[in-house]
Amino acid sequence: MTRRGSLLRRQIAVRTSAQWDDVVPGFFEGDLVAHNGGNPYGQYIHTLTITDIASGWTECMPLIRKGDDEVVAAIDKVRKRLPMPLLGLDTDNGTEFINHKLSDYCKSEDIVFTRSREFKSNDQAHVEEKNGSIVRRLVGYRRFEGDRLHRLMNELYKLTSFYVNYFQPSSKLQYKERNGGHVTRRYDKARTPCQRLLELNVGEPIKAKLRSTFDTLNPVELLAHIEHFQTELDASTALILRNPASSPTAECELLLADYTAAKTETEQRTPAKPKAGRKSIVSAAVTRDIHMLLHQDPSMTPTALIPQLEKRYPGMFGNKQWRTLARRIEKWRSEHPEYMRLYPPSYQVFRRVADSSKGDIFNDATTL
Repeated sequence: MTRRGSLLRRQIAVRTSAQWDDVVPGFFEGDLVAHNGGNPYGQYIHTLTITDIASGWTECMPLIRKGDDEVVAAIDKVRKRLPMPLLGLDTDNGTEFINHKLSDYCKSEDIVFTRSREFKSNDQAHVEEKNGSIVRRLVGYRRFEGDRLHRLMNELYKLTSFYVNYFQPSSKLQYKERNGGHVTRRYDKARTPCQRLLELNVGEPIKAKLRSTFDTLNPVELLAHIEHFQTELDASTALILRNPASSPTAECELLLADYTAAKTETEQRTPAKPKAGRKSIVSAAVTRDIHMLLHQDPSMTPTALIPQLEKRYPGMFGNKQWRTLARRIEKWRSEHPEYMRLYPPSYQVFRRVADSSKGDIFNDATTL
């Protein structure tokens, strides 16, 4: 659901996947997850996911809609949850990120704002992995819309932040070696994001806050509350599926259906009228006169035929009817094979006349 950003992206530095080797805690990758259930129309909820490259610390925030104002507000709220300051933000090239509001916000807050390369998914590998292992496993691929589901997802993500960052260990890729068609990968020991931050140089105040928060958490209770909010999301989504009229976009869909039905009824009631010029050119009387003139002079071309028809039917013919007359003459000659050997089809004459501006030897439509 990402569209290419504006010309502003040329002013934003590009950061590739190979430049994340010696990064310090505080540099995050950001991305949006669309919860549209396979239907991209209407207004639905998005999830903003940001992941710290050094430690794997991940925060999620639901957005009622995808816009530059909502993205900036969500990033500002997420910063208050982070145990370390937000030093850098790397995003994709979507318009929800590549805009002046987010760029100005990062400049005012001294945040290094970078972007990935276009069509290079590996540049966003860290946050893309969290989109699948956290967001999709929590809420799945259904459609979420409305204020109630937005509030439920907000509470769910708050609990998930504690459970994932303090109790869910993960391994980080140390190096990758390719030998022909075989790739060897080495991972470090699985640790939680909290443990990784305690091992890194983030300052003693941050480490003390992490330890104190960890002592107050109970993973069993956190998991029970997470399952409770998942059940609430399932029930609310099932209610919308059973009663589509309860969806916030149902009224808009009904209005669109009424408009489509009225338009279809109007089109069926008032059929389109054929063009007057085309109707006159195919009339039986005109066709009979064309055949009579061709019997008198089989070599006659549309250019020579138009003046004679103009005398018989004033104001009905002109240069716009050239192609129509050419098709009529070609059809008549196909019905009279004795003239096909003497005169080429009219469309060949038309092609030569059309190419006369390119230096063709035929410079007059009457030349055969």
